[in-house]
Formats: sequence, C-alpha cells, structure tokens
Amino acid sequence: KDPKQLKAYKKRMEEAKKRDHRVLGKKLDLFSIQEDAGGGLVFWHPKGSTVRRKIEDFWKEEHIEKGYDIVYTPHIANLDLWKTSGHFDFYAEGMFDQMDVENEVYQIKPMNCP
Repeated sequence: KDPKQLKAYKKRMEEAKKRDHRVLGKKLDLFSIQEDAGGGLVFWHPKGSTVRRKIEDFWKEEHIEKGYDIVYTPHIANLDLWKTSGHFDFYAEGMFDQMDVENEVYQIKPMNCP
C-alpha cells in the first residue's frame, strides 16, 4: 500500500537477482545443476570445489578452535531413528519417500543435522 515500501521491495528483489547462486555458479564456472540427475543436485566444478573446500576447512578450524568436535553421520538411517528423534513427525511432508532395504524401512535424513 505504501509506495515507498513497494519501491524498496522492488529494489531488494532486483539486488537479489544479481546474487542468485544459480546464476553466479554458472557464470563463474563453480558448479552446475544437471536436471537429468535430479533437481537441485549440485555438481561441483574444480574452481567451485576449491571454494567449497576452503569454506569447509575454515568452518572446521573455527569450530575445533572453539572446542567443538566434528562428527560425520550417515545420510540414510532406519525410519525408527527419525521417529524416535521427532524428525519424522515434524518434517514428514518435506521428506523423500522411505525405501525398503533388506526388509527394513530406511529414510534419507531430513536435513543437514547429525
């Protein structure tokens, strides 16, 4: 309703377009997204892999320096784990379908949490 707010909003949207990671990734040859492999799945190119590694190294060093431990966990687990943790009930709508692995029901983790 307020013309000033509308103008400011439009300016923010234009600025956001300039920083769209999909456009920048392609333009700078950092990564590509191959729709044939699946929407949103990133294939890191050499320059992008270098940037990613440096960011990850910085993140790890900062966390270790501050006394945190680094852990790695599987990307897939028995569905019961996600039910016990509460993730399944909270995120079920946004999660991929479950899969049967050797007569057990498994689920891809819902987010980047341990």
